[in-house]
Amino acid sequence: MLERRGESGPRLRVRTGRPVPAVVVVHVDGEIDAMTSPELEAVVREAAAALPEVLVLDVHDVRFCGASGVGVLLRARDLVAAAGGTLRLAGAPAAVRRPLEVLGLAGEFETCTRAVVTLPAPRRPVEYDVWDAGFR
Repeated sequence: MLERRGESGPRLRVRTGRPVPAVVVVHVDGEIDAMTSPELEAVVREAAAALPEVLVLDVHDVRFCGASGVGVLLRARDLVAAAGGTLRLAGAPAAVRRPLEVLGLAGEFETCTRAVVTLPAPRRPVEYDVWDAGFR
């Protein structure tokens, strides 16, 4: 688990898991800003290097997403797409949705609920609980 500490404690925690071979889940908890986005981007690049069909960024616990955070999301989407995969934002709170909406980027991301992700065709749709992901 990656953890970036601020003055009042951890500002960003990132955990990864692979609940099924085709999916990597990156759980993000905290603030995505200029100080923390490089660490998040490094984890996302490592997760994308595993060539999942679906990379899920579970952002349910993100409390702030600044411009650098939006940049990380866009680069993650492009990186996964270049490898033939799909990026999904799971459980996006207002702290993530609002900046994307203001910038006209909300439609640029596939989304899903926090708990369940469905794999894309040609695989038979399989639903699984993101929290069974075996986070490390």
